[in-house]
Order: sequence, then structure tokens, then C-alpha cells
Amino acid sequence: MFKLMLEFNASLHIKNRQGLTPLTLAAKLARKEMFQFILEKLRHLWFIYADIACGSYPLATIDTINEDGTTDTTSAIYLVVNGETEEHLELLEGFVVDLLNKKSFK
Repeated sequence: MFKLMLEFNASLHIKNRQGLTPLTLAAKLARKEMFQFILEKLRHLWFIYADIACGSYPLATIDTINEDGTTDTTSAIYLVVNGETEEHLELLEGFVVDLLNKKSFK
């Protein structure tokens, strides 16, 4: 159903009454497949050369720090790190771990 909605140009940036986007809702509910699917849909692919790809992700709903320096308690990383189930920890694999590593070593 979600893929069908995307085919009809549904927005991945719309928020529900809790202030959650589809990505942050997937993070809150610890839905790994949906979380990774939405991340890939949000990715901007800059170039592909042979087996190397360069892409970027918008940090608006992923990062825990707002532009004014406050903590965004509805961000994907915040919801994953503060999740109460083992499934939340599985979301840390791949993209989120890479992002946290890059941010912590700057």
C-alpha cells in the first residue's frame, strides 16, 4: 500500500498528529524494512561510477539536533536510540551507525 501511495506522489515529509513523518514513525515502531525502504527513497543519488555510488540523505528528520541547537525528540536517530525494544537496536545497523560514526569523529 505504501509503495502504491509513493507511485501517486505521496509526500515522505508529511507529519501526523504526533509530528512524525513516515520515516520517524517507522523508527518509533521499529519497522526495519520500512525504515530502510524510506531511507533509500529519501536518498539523493549524485553519481554512480562502476560499483561506486555517491549519495546523500536529508538530515531534517534524521538528525537529533535542530538548527537552533535544541534536541529534536521526534528525529529518527532519537527515536531509535531511545527505543525500548531489541528491534530498535536492529535499526542501528548500516546507515544510522555510519551517520553516528561520522558525527562523533568530527
